[in-house]
Parts: sequence; C-alpha cells; structure tokens
Amino acid sequence: MRDEIKRHELLYDMLDGRKTGKRSRQGRSGAGALKRGPSGAMIDWTAVFATLPDQFTLDSLLAHKTAGEKTRGYLRQVVLRWSKEGRIRRTGRGMYEKT
Repeated sequence: MRDEIKRHELLYDMLDGRKTGKRSRQGRSGAGALKRGPSGAMIDWTAVFATLPDQFTLDSLLAHKTAGEKTRGYLRQVVLRWSKEGRIRRTGRGMYEKT
C-alpha cells in the first residue's frame, strides 16, 4: 500500500511539473531539444533570410555562418516552411528565389 502511495505521489509531482529526483529534464529530452546553436542562442531565421541573396541554393544556406550549424535535412525543412509562407519559390532543382 505504501509503495502505491509513493508511486501516485511521484505521478502527481510529474503532472505538476516538479522535479522528481529520478532524472533531470535534460536527460529525458535529450541534448539539443531546444534548437540552439553553439553560442547557446536561438537562431533568428528572419535575420538569416534577410542576409540571403535574391536567388540562393541549399548549399549557400549551408555556407551561412549561423544557418550552417544545422544539418542539411533541417535546412530543407526551413526552406519548405519559407515556401509555404510564400517568402520564396522554387525556380529549379535546388534553386530558390525570394518573392
């Protein structure tokens, strides 16, 4: 019965967002759960977009100082999001143009 009470108290603490002492939050979420660069700051994608030329490729985005910290797959997702927002359009294979 006491074990059950302890288990329920642990679950209530977890639901309230309190640390339970079992594991730290970093251990559960894994490294890099927040998309941060090596400097520890969040990447400002609006600023990255502003520094790109009118026509660019994924390789030029990889060459960018801040955006180049991310993987190629992640940058594809960023480009797809910009495309859905209407900020860019695809002009050819791997070529994009600001609209």
